[in-house]
Amino acid sequence: MKTYGYARVSSADQNATRQLDAMEKAGIARANIFVDHKSGRDFDHPAWQRLVDKVRRGDLIVVTSLDRLGRDYEEIGEVWRRLTKERGVDIRVLNVELLDTRRRAPCGAGDLDLSIDEEPAGAS
Repeated sequence: MKTYGYARVSSADQNATRQLDAMEKAGIARANIFVDHKSGRDFDHPAWQRLVDKVRRGDLIVVTSLDRLGRDYEEIGEVWRRLTKERGVDIRVLNVELLDTRRRAPCGAGDLDLSIDEEPAGAS
């Protein structure tokens, strides 16, 4: 199993240092951290694509926050599902301790799953 990090800032003049420092503090080698300097307006990010092409079943992708995985809930949910369910890659979100697919859900409920409902509870 290999561990990789992914950082993204919205423009070339922004600094990814905070994200890089957090990942290095979490034990990720700088050589294994992929960085994009591009807005989240679309998810055509070259470093992200290189990372997705590189990871294999059992590898771990670490991000500092969930929004690094996509532009909106739908896209984040799709990326999460594709990586974890279809490809067998684990994901860890540093700023939300519970979002780590290597952990078991509380009360023995099984593997952690990120499900995003289209409609808020009680809306129907």
